[in-house]
Amino acid sequence: MAVSLVGLSACSPGIARVARASFRLRSDTTVWGSLLGPFEGVVLEQSTGSPVAGALVIGTWAFEDESALPVPAGAYSTSVVTGPDGSYALPSLPQRERRLSLLRRFTLLVYKAGYVGYRSDYRSDDGTPRQDFVQAGNKIRLDRLGSGESRLRNLVFLGGGSLVQRAAQADVIQAALELAELQPERAPTVTSETAKEAATAKEQQGDRARTAPQPLREATRVGPPTLAEQLLTLTDVEQMASQREARVYESKAAPERSLLVNPPLAMQYSGVHYRASDHPESHDILLRAFRLGSGRDAEVLWKKLREQLVTPQLNEITTAAPLVPPSQRAASPLVPEVPVVSPPLRDGQASRHTMPLPTLLPNAAPFQTPLRIDATLRVHDAKQRAYGVAVLIRQHGLVLELICGADLCETEAATSALLLRALGRL
Repeated sequence: MAVSLVGLSACSPGIARVARASFRLRSDTTVWGSLLGPFEGVVLEQSTGSPVAGALVIGTWAFEDESALPVPAGAYSTSVVTGPDGSYALPSLPQRERRLSLLRRFTLLVYKAGYVGYRSDYRSDDGTPRQDFVQAGNKIRLDRLGSGESRLRNLVFLGGGSLVQRAAQADVIQAALELAELQPERAPTVTSETAKEAATAKEQQGDRARTAPQPLREATRVGPPTLAEQLLTLTDVEQMASQREARVYESKAAPERSLLVNPPLAMQYSGVHYRASDHPESHDILLRAFRLGSGRDAEVLWKKLREQLVTPQLNEITTAAPLVPPSQRAASPLVPEVPVVSPPLRDGQASRHTMPLPTLLPNAAPFQTPLRIDATLRVHDAKQRAYGVAVLIRQHGLVLELICGADLCETEAATSALLLRALGRL
């Protein structure tokens, strides 16, 4: 009886089924390799070509069921350490680990302290699929990690797993410190409004002359400007305000919206609230930036944001002219483009990890492709005291939301003009 063998190397009863490998047997042949193994190669330093001894090499085999879902205990990992000549050799998948489910993929990881990590399926610099991995005679070239490069990003790219964690204790500590520095706005702060309220309470208790404290200034956030602050700067806001009257603005982090998505999406959020001193909220402006790893994830988040904005308390503006993106891209772009769909990574324990967001390389050239706005939503409150504009940009995995008070942005068009200024920096 005929049996379908499309993409499988074996499917007889009682024998492990093996998907076709995505890598070649050797670099000098077009013959496909085997997910079963064995695997051998050498690890070299990129700049000098010298062998890298003592690097941890992890091989992981992952199994799935007919629905392409991981099966219980559906992964097996083994590891070796490179020798003095930088060579490694991983044996074939042991017979006892060859399950009845489908062997879907083999992934090889390389970790060495002080070097950028290596994966056989994806590249570390741009997150694109790797095409140069081979089963036998594989050459792995590791770049050194510079003093200012992120250990956190390196560990996220490798996907974690107990084998990596045990070998990378120093980098894990450094990554934790980086994470704390990247989220300073989560630390409790005393704002000027809180201090004013406290002072008023003291005065009402009869201690006006002697004990009322002076209002505290807004806590200054340390660290580099966030993406939201770079897209819409304090100068942009003050220039627009000066067209009517000079106002002093202070910058603080804008709270993140609660956008519940199941399963949760991995994203980076940044928000900035430019508050006009000694003026009501109708003079303020707020920008939220949600950055995701793929265009599809950005669209999922967009639908949740739209559900929050299209409510009886807000009126959608449908008569405004379409929002046309700036024709010129920024000379120094802020955000690299993302894939339409970003596949998850799997570590040695078959745990799923999202692909790290791509970052721009130093002195990156401007993008040649035109900027596209995939969806736009414009709203205002019932009394037209504030205008809101939100856009979806799949090619960057971005969802942007701008809310502007009517005393700063008198019309919806003024709000859109500020957002277009921000889009011009992409």
